[in-house]
Amino acid sequence: MAQYDKKYPPESRKVAQPEDIQFAAPEGYDDRYDHFVNFFESVRTEKPVVEDAAFGLRAAGPALACNESYFNNRVVHWDAKNMREKNA
Repeated sequence: MAQYDKKYPPESRKVAQPEDIQFAAPEGYDDRYDHFVNFFESVRTEKPVVEDAAFGLRAAGPALACNESYFNNRVVHWDAKNMREKNA
């Protein structure tokens, strides 16, 4: 332990405090523009979009099921494979 303390003094073993990282989009940036460019490029070239309707439903499905469960005071079982409520 003495050898370790000599090599690594206790004051050097303090945990470094993380610095705050802030991100700011460039002035005038509008994410809707990128979305529309991606969509129209897909329409023009017939390339599939990455975030298609199935992607959207998979992203929103659990939140929608939570709302359904809360407002109707019942458990909602979600079938992720078929993207629908089980036993619906």
